[in-house]
Amino acid sequence: MDKKKHLYVIKYNNDCYWTGYNNYSNQLRLAKIYTSLKHCKEAADDSLNRLHNVNSYKIYEVELNIIGEVDIEYNY
Repeated sequence: MDKKKHLYVIKYNNDCYWTGYNNYSNQLRLAKIYTSLKHCKEAADDSLNRLHNVNSYKIYEVELNIIGEVDIEYNY
């Protein structure tokens, strides 16, 4: 039986994602991913105290999938 892992990201009211180290980005690929909803919420609450231009957030569940191996032939 394959158990689904839950992954979470923080998105602020300015449509940017928390990337850690007091930074955020509008690119989901740079978002810090949490495996614990509790830790995600704690980080979001803490970041609101440090970031001056955001005042609210939402937590989103995301998926991360490996689609398949890519066969690359290097031609220089």
